Amino acid sequence: MLEFLIDNIFAMFDGRVFQQTVGIHMGTNCPPLLADLFLYSYETDFIQGLLKKNEKKLTRSFNFTFRYIDDVLSLNNYIFGNFVDCIFPIVVEIKDVTDIDKSASYLEKGRLRTKFYDK
Repeated sequence: MLEFLIDNIFAMFDGRVFQQTVGIHMGTNCPPLLADLFLYSYETDFIQGLLKKNEKKLTRSFNFTFRYIDDVLSLNNYIFGNFVDCIFPIVVEIKDVTDIDKSASYLEKGRLRTKFYDK
């Protein structure tokens, strides 16, 4: 079904018909779900691989890594960038949008604020 969906996406523009050849058309309902499952499968394989190698400390460094569909936020993990190519396939385009060490865009929206609270 997925191949059928990918191979049968056409759009009309200026009286001409174009076939989409990369990815899934975002006008349908399933692309966000498929993107989520696609990326989740790679993230799970990566974390399970670390656990099999008994890399518990390295695995913990990804505790505060979050993803919403295709936007990834990794808090307090200075080595995340070193592992992007190990986690995601080469076909996934990764853009680092960190402004400075204490600021980054996430979900292309306002601000994200975090605080640590010590009881």
